[in-house]
Amino acid sequence: MLWPLSYFIAALLKTKRGKIVVHSSLAILIFLIGMSRYVINVHYLTDVVAGFIIGYLCLIALIYIYEAIAKRRSRS
Repeated sequence: MLWPLSYFIAALLKTKRGKIVVHSSLAILIFLIGMSRYVINVHYLTDVVAGFIIGYLCLIALIYIYEAIAKRRSRS
């Protein structure tokens, strides 16, 4: 659940550099966690890659839904 955390922390930051640092550091952490699962033989590499892809697609969908709800609430 680090991607939503990255999204909300970056939304609070004003500078573009700060947003890049937050997104990059949490993306690296997510990648390292996924690769550690492969290295210690808990999952196959295809499982980890599929998890990355599905997680990213879910993140995009949830951000879209969140922004649509926020826009609707701000109008009323």
